[in-house]
Amino acid sequence: MSSVNSGRLRPLGHSLPKSTPLLAGIPPIADTIKGFDYSGWQGFFVPKGTPKAITDKLRAAVIKTTELPEIRKALAVQGTEIVIRGPAEFRKVVQDSMIQNEKVVKAVGLTAN
Repeated sequence: MSSVNSGRLRPLGHSLPKSTPLLAGIPPIADTIKGFDYSGWQGFFVPKGTPKAITDKLRAAVIKTTELPEIRKALAVQGTEIVIRGPAEFRKVVQDSMIQNEKVVKAVGLTAN
């Protein structure tokens, strides 16, 4: 984003599925290629069976941290939107991402050695 903000790079589009104020004036690729969405994600994984009290505490700490102005600003500079999801929603994001990435791997013929 620093290259975009300095004028050294002119973006033609971004990979999020819809417009965002963080990338003002940059259209989503989905405006041209319907359904295009290559959003990145980050999250926390805990071992199966972790007590709910612990996962609730971890979730609360993450939410509190992402509400800090300096964190919001640092992520916004990178063009990163903060979206907090519940465990079931996040699980679906991860599963959908794996399905999409599998399609790409197969389409380009990648294999593991």
